[in-house]
Amino acid sequence: MTFTITLSDLAARNLKNQDGFLGKSDPYCTINIAGQYFKTVVINNNLNPRWNETFTVPNCTNGEKLVMKVFDKDTGLLSANDGMGEAQILLNGLYPGAVIDSWFPLKGKKAGKGEVHVRATCQGVPQQQQFQPPQQQFAPPPQQGFNPQQQQFHPQQGFNPQQQQFHPPQQQFAPPPQQGFNPQQQQFHP
Repeated sequence: MTFTITLSDLAARNLKNQDGFLGKSDPYCTINIAGQYFKTVVINNNLNPRWNETFTVPNCTNGEKLVMKVFDKDTGLLSANDGMGEAQILLNGLYPGAVIDSWFPLKGKKAGKGEVHVRATCQGVPQQQQFQPPQQQFAPPPQQGFNPQQQQFHPQQGFNPQQQQFHPPQQQFAPPPQQGFNPQQQQFHP
């Protein structure tokens, strides 16, 4: 069974200040789950940010790994964004209606005592049932070019697959005999 997971109430607390005496960190969070990537907005000068964002992740299965990484956004030309730690959360035991609502410790050299929060709500998605038509034998209606007794196609009549075009059978049509004037005999027959 696959699930759709809604990630909400994203937050962090007790983040370590990466900017030193210049102010406080400007944190944002990246999220990787089920081959999808999300990124929150940057919260300036805050060591306890609340990202008021919600992300919906379709096609999740039991055992998915949710990876949340927190960064300090740096604005200098030569400076890169500083990693503030990450949390890896294994999503086992999923079922429709399941909710994970917890704080998780950040790991890494610069993590300090920081934590991230997520509320993951699981909605079940039933597997699609494939339509299977009833098992019936259909015989094509008799037509020119197809002989149902021999189960063969005769290209000289009807559709010719080599030429990819339809050739009607050659038939001679004679007008019904008429009474009256006969143009070939140039005479009238009463």
